[in-house]
Amino acid sequence: MICSLVSIYRAKNSDCTNGGISALEHGCDYLDIFAEGEALPDKPPSPGTARAFLVRGNLPGTAKIVPPNAYGLPATRAMFGGNYAGNYPAPFGEAVSRITGSRNFQPVAIHDRFE
Repeated sequence: MICSLVSIYRAKNSDCTNGGISALEHGCDYLDIFAEGEALPDKPPSPGTARAFLVRGNLPGTAKIVPPNAYGLPATRAMFGGNYAGNYPAPFGEAVSRITGSRNFQPVAIHDRFE
């Protein structure tokens, strides 16, 4: 696991996730982030937590977070729903820098919107 608790940052008065894992209606404030290719554990996540993967973004030098049901799908299937996730630089930031090639520790877009 890259980082056990990565905070979800939501837009104040709107939700464009279309019911995605970061939607307020699911009651999750944190994501358990897993590396690309890593298997999810058998036990369920902690209350208030959802699971997701940190993967390469759609554009060169970017990263994104996708829910397990989007992992392995074409990049165009899961869309950005308006929410971000992030954490203090280590170890999440280090994983992001390995993917992007830069030491940019800004929050990462959550691609959890499906239509």
